[in-house]
Amino acid sequence: MEWKLSCYVSVKMGDSLPGTHGCAAVSQFSAYSPPIYFCSYHLYTMRKDGVILAAHTFYTPSMEVEFDDERLDRLEIDRQFTAGYSQDVVRAYRKRMQQIRAFPDERDFYAVKSLHFERLKGDRDGQCSIRLNLQWRLILEIRGVHPCKVIGIVEIVDYH
Repeated sequence: MEWKLSCYVSVKMGDSLPGTHGCAAVSQFSAYSPPIYFCSYHLYTMRKDGVILAAHTFYTPSMEVEFDDERLDRLEIDRQFTAGYSQDVVRAYRKRMQQIRAFPDERDFYAVKSLHFERLKGDRDGQCSIRLNLQWRLILEIRGVHPCKVIGIVEIVDYH
């Protein structure tokens, strides 16, 4: 027998991300509460001939996000708004925000190597950065203590 683990993440009510095979992973308790983002893990017990013997689904809540700049909040949700950035930077920013919202805790920042996650030093002590592309980085802060950690989105910076 082998174990397979797959993760499906969605960021809008009832929608799945392109390229996934899966389920919507967002719920909302009432019309007045913000959506709560979950990552669903599907664990399959499968024989070598491909027959699934058992399937289990686990849901883990993701970290909360705060924005230090209202423009970055709007940039994530408003399709027409670019905040003066190129379309490539906006597209990369939205992709990174989907990933951030899906992470249950900050260990996932280290696990996804393509983020190029690093803790900053000097005048940016206490802040971290992830790569949007070769030129631009997203500056963030990890605030609070486990299990109530919050990701603070600080700014988008041109590192060149």
